[in-house]
Amino acid sequence: MSRLSLVALVVLALLAGQVRAQQAITAKSPDGKRIAQANGKQITVTDAQTNKAIVSIRAHAVDITSLAYSHDGKLLASADKDGKVYLFDISTGKALRSLKANANTSKIAFSADGRKLEATAAAGKRTFDVATGKEVK
Repeated sequence: MSRLSLVALVVLALLAGQVRAQQAITAKSPDGKRIAQANGKQITVTDAQTNKAIVSIRAHAVDITSLAYSHDGKLLASADKDGKVYLFDISTGKALRSLKANANTSKIAFSADGRKLEATAAAGKRTFDVATGKEVK
């Protein structure tokens, strides 16, 4: 294999990894009427039937890694690579609270009663009180 072919293969492999890293993060509202999608640092909430944008949110300084709706569909949580978690009022897109979880949070989820938010990363899980933003043990 020529040196040029080898370089081309390496570049293609790097590009493929970059494309995978930039895949959209999505969450569907509990009633199925809205879809939140994060691309990079921006969240767009669209109507699931018409595909029209309802609200656009830009609060994160780094790429978003996870999204989750509360069970009543009123809140949207987002987490980023630095471990910053935001809670948004989905009707306005306004950030209600920010929390500090572990870096590279890969999953966030509300408890069934909506009072707690769990943030999971390779470094472990952290649970927060949604109303106060304080970590609970």
